[in-house]
Amino acid sequence: MHDSSELLDYAQKWIQVLGENKGVIPEDYVGDIESSVGQAKLLLESKLPQFAELLYFYLSKTLNPHPVLACDLEGWWAVAEISVSWEKI
Repeated sequence: MHDSSELLDYAQKWIQVLGENKGVIPEDYVGDIESSVGQAKLLLESKLPQFAELLYFYLSKTLNPHPVLACDLEGWWAVAEISVSWEKI
């Protein structure tokens, strides 16, 4: 199983590859790489922490005045999946 630090390491590796090969890698590929790195960072820095908080409230129903239901988790993930599109990874 991979953890989030490993995904961030991969993202940093690709940023380094882009920097070391400026002008060598075709622009189409550069755009794809930058997009994938941005999507990975969005997922790790924004989306997964939001989901973790929602999951926390789902599991500890007594701590939240507005209960989080399983369908809330499913709906949140469906919206997050749209905002983080993994087209070409």
